[in-house]
Amino acid sequence: WHRRKKRVIELVGLLSAFTIGHSVTVALAVFSYIHAPAPPVEAVIALSIIFLAREGLREPTTSSFPFSLALAALGFGLIHGLGFSSALTNVGLDRSMVALVSFNLGIECAQLFAVLALLLLTRFLIKKVHYTSLSYALGGVSAFWLIQRLSYFS
Repeated sequence: WHRRKKRVIELVGLLSAFTIGHSVTVALAVFSYIHAPAPPVEAVIALSIIFLAREGLREPTTSSFPFSLALAALGFGLIHGLGFSSALTNVGLDRSMVALVSFNLGIECAQLFAVLALLLLTRFLIKKVHYTSLSYALGGVSAFWLIQRLSYFS
């Protein structure tokens, strides 16, 4: 139980770091402090998911990041926030603090639901499918997405 509790706390910390990252860049973009063109941002998002899939292939005690996973999650959140901000400008979000907080709460609820669903799914699938297969599937889909996004540059 103690080990599982520690892993849940670590997961909550990683999700929080990701949330802080995407909240910062979404806020900066919504209030026009930063702007990044969508195609390169989407390509980098796909690349970040490939890195995450690669991380899933490593032993739990090792990491490919030369710094903490929380900093990696924060960095990924910053990148993904740029993607969210592109989507927001396309749908014409009101540039108010209320709209921004509402959007972030919605994203957070969706993220928590997705993580819970994935945890339940992997708990079920782990008995049927090896965890490595899931990482390869995630990496393969993300690699396809990266190649597709890179084709926008030509």
